[in-house]
Amino acid sequence: KGLVTAGFTAGGPVMGANEARGLAFGLHRQNFTKKKTIKLLVGVEVKLSTGFPLVQKITGPHNMFFVHIMKACPGTLLTLHGRDSANGGEEPLHIRIFGKIDDNLTRAKTMADDLVSSVRKQYRTWKMIQMKQQARAMGGPKPADLPQTRA
Repeated sequence: KGLVTAGFTAGGPVMGANEARGLAFGLHRQNFTKKKTIKLLVGVEVKLSTGFPLVQKITGPHNMFFVHIMKACPGTLLTLHGRDSANGGEEPLHIRIFGKIDDNLTRAKTMADDLVSSVRKQYRTWKMIQMKQQARAMGGPKPADLPQTRA
């Protein structure tokens, strides 16, 4: 029961995550070739070695944040591109928003902007904590001497 064998489970055929996402919303990549695209820069450059999970903070667990935006704005598709994303590339990290309905595209951009702003705040807070811990470890200035985090 429930074992995956030969591409099938007890519930039906096994499909990849991208395939499942596309089918769940009736979205197929070829449907987006003639639609409008918005490119939203994340504005945070983080090396993977730093320990801040930037991509996970943007997409959410199991792409939950992107899925939420796509459900709230029918006919839109969000993908993450650039350095450190699954799509790779040398461009800075950014979100591409595809869609045909202007109202939904605008709403998706607003929601993605809010998401990116939240991630930027989380990164600033995380970075400040890292600096304070490093200063304490090196016997540097006391935490009161370091700049305070803006909320």
